[in-house]
Amino acid sequence: MAKNPPNLPSREPPPEPRPETACTLFELNDKRCRFPLGAENDHPPYMFCGGPTIFGSSYCEHHTIRCWSGGRQAVSYQSLRPRY
Repeated sequence: MAKNPPNLPSREPPPEPRPETACTLFELNDKRCRFPLGAENDHPPYMFCGGPTIFGSSYCEHHTIRCWSGGRQAVSYQSLRPRY
């Protein structure tokens, strides 16, 4: 008779990135999440998540999981776009 695996506590999903971390292309570096925000037909300046990256990824924990889980949710951060 096979044993059932132990009931492991479910892990809470990582928190969504904070709006204040959003940044432009010129503000990105290797420690900031490079997940693009907005829609495909947006106009510059293009915005990126900018949250802290996790080891071995160009994305924060939230966006790494989203990209690798097959989720296709639209993200709109229109209010974060700088007004020039």
